[in-house]
Amino acid sequence: MSTKDYIEFVTMQIVTYLDLPAEEKKQRRQKKRIPNTAYIHHWFGILPFSFRIMLHKYKKQAR
Repeated sequence: MSTKDYIEFVTMQIVTYLDLPAEEKKQRRQKKRIPNTAYIHHWFGILPFSFRIMLHKYKKQAR
């Protein structure tokens, strides 16, 4: 993508956003604030932590 195309795309996005009514802009901002965390992300964050705890307990028992 050339620089000219990119600048054209960005300006079109800005103009489109500025043409939206204020109420719709407000709704978009509120929608972005609501966290849509999937269970996969939740478990992916917990699993490494639980493995570390299990490994730590295993090392203590081995001593």
